[in-house]
Amino acid sequence: MSLHCPKCGSTRVVSRGYAERKTGERFRRCNCQSCSSWFQIALAVTVPSPQIEFDYYDDGQEPLVVSVDEDKFGLENPYPDEDSDNIDDDAPKSWIRDEEFVLRIKSYDRLVITSAQNNAELNYPFFDSLLTYCKHNNAGLIVIPTKLKINGDGGELSYAEELHPYLIDNDITFTMQRLTILCGMKVIPTAVNPLAGKDARSKGDSLVIGHPQYQMRTMARGFDRKYPPILSTTGSVTIGKYSTTTAGDIAKFNHCAGAIVIELTDNDFFMRNLNWDDQQGCFYDLDMAYYPKFVNETSHVSAIVTGDSHVMFHDDEVYQATFGKGGLVDTLKPEYLVRHDILDFHSRSHHAKGDPLLEYVKTVKNHNRVEDELNGVVKFLNDTTPDYAKNLIVCSNHDTHIDQWIKRGEYLSDAINAKIGHYLAYKLYDFIDKNDGETSMALAEFCEGKINNETIFLKETDTFKLHGIELAVHGHSGANGARGSAMQFSRMPDKLVCGHSHSPQVNKGCYQVGTSSIFHMGYVKSPSSWDHVHCVIYDNGKRQMIHLRNGKFRR
Repeated sequence: MSLHCPKCGSTRVVSRGYAERKTGERFRRCNCQSCSSWFQIALAVTVPSPQIEFDYYDDGQEPLVVSVDEDKFGLENPYPDEDSDNIDDDAPKSWIRDEEFVLRIKSYDRLVITSAQNNAELNYPFFDSLLTYCKHNNAGLIVIPTKLKINGDGGELSYAEELHPYLIDNDITFTMQRLTILCGMKVIPTAVNPLAGKDARSKGDSLVIGHPQYQMRTMARGFDRKYPPILSTTGSVTIGKYSTTTAGDIAKFNHCAGAIVIELTDNDFFMRNLNWDDQQGCFYDLDMAYYPKFVNETSHVSAIVTGDSHVMFHDDEVYQATFGKGGLVDTLKPEYLVRHDILDFHSRSHHAKGDPLLEYVKTVKNHNRVEDELNGVVKFLNDTTPDYAKNLIVCSNHDTHIDQWIKRGEYLSDAINAKIGHYLAYKLYDFIDKNDGETSMALAEFCEGKINNETIFLKETDTFKLHGIELAVHGHSGANGARGSAMQFSRMPDKLVCGHSHSPQVNKGCYQVGTSSIFHMGYVKSPSSWDHVHCVIYDNGKRQMIHLRNGKFRR
């Protein structure tokens, strides 16, 4: 039968050997991997006392346990370990490296980081492609060993021999960049949320943790920092090997053949994820495709999903890195540009209601004219959309603020915006008459005929998929009327890329972009995890998160 922790009820329990009290009572020591508590189970079997000394301890204190050879004393284990997803801490070899090895890794300004599961088959094409990447880009390769005990492994941990030169258990810290690669932290490969509880370990540093599931999110930063710390796992270079338990099956489904690349600058870094494609036999990184034996200097990009635009507050450095000459769009030439919150509607935002000081600032800066803000959106779309690209405008909460303003009739008592309010109201009524009762959006009606490129305005109930990835979800509305979140969307059956929160993250099938706006918006009055992050969708359906830094998208 399976052991259960008496404190939390978990079956993730590891036997830590047998011991004997002075009274002759024998018991089994156990440790729960879920809540870290220790407990003991008395054994009803009486055996001769082995001629060895045991370390005694007071109850409640962690013991130094001495194991007994069960075969030697004829004792059959009455509690066989049926949970096959326990960590085996008795690794046959330590991958703690000497100082010279660590310094050699730190001498690179570009690093590729992945993980490897013990006793698992190496994904040779992916591994060879990583070596090709490192050679082509003069990058260092780090492989973080992970541990998972599977019934049938024979109790010995081993890793593919080809990985041995790259395996390391030392934590590596880059002080100036405030980045730590936690090679020594062993998160069980079957963990459903491998980044859970890791925030406190950060202390302001970004953390990279070896794990076969790719997850990423940002943490709140203080106002003295330009960009937030990042938590990220790596993906794996080995083929997933898991038990047939529920935990094992879920872990196999979430297993990601992938890695992350870190490009170091003087006091910061760029981070991107690499997703291996078995069918094409390569992975993309920006405008390059990497194969086991060669590099193809072209990539095929279906779409770039930019961080929420908020045109009135668009960040100048983000604009340059994304739409400038040699920027992300110019480099990748996507078929679609997917825009979230293209309109901020600061001119008549409900955020300013009841705040006479903010209303005064808007008046002084001439930010209180709705038509001027709408014209700014049109100009932005025309300026940032190349001839070869189409626009996809996702129905977002800020985009619909203008519709709510019209429906509430607020333009009727707003002298400076009365004319545009009446015009848009007429356009909406006219659309209903011409389309058999269907409704439109005020932003779409205003932009009609003004945008040079083909532009699709999605409604809130529309769907738009590329390579099976849903792009019509902004993120403000969740299932069954609840508020949306990446955690909730990760449980949906479809892959998707959404926006809204301004705090980028990757959670299973959900990729959530950040923002393209300035960080210090008027309604942000506390530390936030906002970041400038876009998402690239390649023609094979693989996605890559692009972190922008100081007007650039790569080093």
